[in-house]
Amino acid sequence: MVTASWPRRLRRVVFVCVDFATVSGGSRYVETFGNILRAAGLNVDVLSVYPGRLESSLAHRSVYPERDLFKFPVTLGLSGAGKLRAAPRYARKYFVKFTGARKAARALQYLGDETVIVFTHVLALEELQRLGFDPAASQALLVGQHHSSYSTVDLDAAAGDTMERLFCALDGMTALSHEDARLFQARLDIPVRAMPNPVEAVPPEDKLLPWSARTPRLVALARFSPEKRLPLLVELAAQALEDPRAEQWRLDIFGEGGGAEDLHRAVSQSGMAQRITVHPATALPLEELRASRINLLASRHEGFGLSLLEAACAGIPSVAFDVSPGVHDLMTTLGGALIPEGDHDAYVAALLDFMVEGGAGEAAGRRALRGARAYAPESVLEHWGRALHEFDRTVRARR
Repeated sequence: MVTASWPRRLRRVVFVCVDFATVSGGSRYVETFGNILRAAGLNVDVLSVYPGRLESSLAHRSVYPERDLFKFPVTLGLSGAGKLRAAPRYARKYFVKFTGARKAARALQYLGDETVIVFTHVLALEELQRLGFDPAASQALLVGQHHSSYSTVDLDAAAGDTMERLFCALDGMTALSHEDARLFQARLDIPVRAMPNPVEAVPPEDKLLPWSARTPRLVALARFSPEKRLPLLVELAAQALEDPRAEQWRLDIFGEGGGAEDLHRAVSQSGMAQRITVHPATALPLEELRASRINLLASRHEGFGLSLLEAACAGIPSVAFDVSPGVHDLMTTLGGALIPEGDHDAYVAALLDFMVEGGAGEAAGRRALRGARAYAPESVLEHWGRALHEFDRTVRARR
């Protein structure tokens, strides 16, 4: 049963994503929260603009069958005869757009008032509107999201402008911290509420492998994209691994993305290539965390830092830079080591403290596990229910 705060008429939740299922924090949030909602007795579906490469336990489908074909111009980089040879692909692309893709937008349009539609990124809403979805004519409760810090919204100059143009037609929005929510609400003039990402469950401490029984391993789970600063993470971890007291330790990095070449170069230049390994993205992030001792994050931008919370649920502390209100709030609750942005020496010192100072890392892991209970399903469902009641008042004003 859903929490008493949940509006009774809302029995279905549809997440609309840019792509699903992937290793991104937003996609992992949908997987986790979707399973919580389903366990609470609600119907849950996912509609993504493009398909992801991972499996999901949630019912999901995509608007377009191929990412590259439908996201980019067919003739991109082609000339002359190349453009002619691309004609069949062009025809197939626009046949799908005017048949199956528009059908997906119509299906979303006809959902009734028992449904919450959650647009997990403004670009997902933008594409569905291009295909015919009209928020003003929808009977569903419409909620927008931005799965990063407010400070990132204008890094892509079009994203902030697009949000101002499109999200103002929705009934409400969730952000990852109270400060982010305040800034978004002032800009968009719709109700915006802080909503932490949830965890599916917080295990009791006696169900986790003791610290002393785990491999002395550092771990990082991230997309290989510039804002994650994985080459910097490798550099800082290598400095810690050079300490004679850390000779048994190693670093394993799991992920995927366009920055793989820079990451591999950083590993080869670190002097610690034999103790730093880059792995493909894992479908079992919690299992990797439970087999580790310390989680690392070196992001330049991070709205929430889902890996920080997942690490806490595995009973391990994190070391991260203080780069956003979401990360600050999360680390304040979980403990670990929150390092002033740019202070690389402090990052290495905090890491070494957890690695080699007797009991420091283990004690921090226990604090993190206790702090993770604030993000348990029942707590997040309660927050969501109260927000949806508030957004519901916007619906009545809109109609």
